[in-house]
Amino acid sequence: MFKKSVLFLLLFFAIAQTGFGLDDEVIATETIASNHQIPVLMYHHILPENQRLTLPYNSAIISFESFKEQMTWLKNEGWQALSLSEFYDALRSEEPLPEKSFVLTFDDGYASNLFFAFPTLNRYNFPAAEFIITANLEEETRKWEGKKLSWKDAKAISSVFSIQSHSHAFHQMKEGEPFLIIKEKEEIQADLDFAWAEIDRHIEPGFRAFAYPYGISSETAIEVLKNQNVKLAFTTTEGYVTKATDLMLLPRFSITPSVSQEDFQSIFIPAPPVAPEALVAPEALEALEALEALETPEALEIESD
Repeated sequence: MFKKSVLFLLLFFAIAQTGFGLDDEVIATETIASNHQIPVLMYHHILPENQRLTLPYNSAIISFESFKEQMTWLKNEGWQALSLSEFYDALRSEEPLPEKSFVLTFDDGYASNLFFAFPTLNRYNFPAAEFIITANLEEETRKWEGKKLSWKDAKAISSVFSIQSHSHAFHQMKEGEPFLIIKEKEEIQADLDFAWAEIDRHIEPGFRAFAYPYGISSETAIEVLKNQNVKLAFTTTEGYVTKATDLMLLPRFSITPSVSQEDFQSIFIPAPPVAPEALVAPEALEALEALEALETPEALEIESD
């Protein structure tokens, strides 16, 4: 009986210290579809595969065929893209996040998005955000091979794409440091003010969101953005958005040519359920096994001796 009591105490302490591992496992196995988190996808440039392969490898360029396959899969699986304003409202609401929802973002304002992303998104009723570098936009340029959107193009896609800022001329570095980090507050303010003025003039004033050049933020930039009534700001850090996420430091999943369809789907497919034994800490399992051994007839005979 003494041995049995000791084992009970060991089991109790093992459970008390680990809680059966439940806290860690619950976090690890929360599913994307269970309304706890939302993936934000980041794209740049889209080209047909036969054209993409003629260029040097560029992680910013994915094939049109891959993009269509990804969007078709999301549509067929019942996923719904949120507009930026819907996304913002969902994050601030007291209600659970909408199930099977995601957000689409495109950085840099490539003209190829008009020809290749826009028709697919329009077909599936998937709203998206286009973060443009306003210094790169001309009035009516229609060349799309590696070129940026024109203001005419931006206006044309604005029924699907929310046209947002990626800075005016601050998508640059000096000695390896992004302008948004090294420039003074007044310079940052002037650049971003001009970008918003251009967007308001060519498109229309509306909901404001920002994508940090190179995905790198700073306290000064965040202060400026908040003063400009920017509601959402996106980094390039990988991860899911939850209600606890800082709205000025939103993570995204970068979709590059190296992301296979299986990789892409893994962003959205729920994790498999955890086996019950996996929820029990090793120390607790050892104590349980020892306790079960004491209940066998052989163990009872030994005790009676």
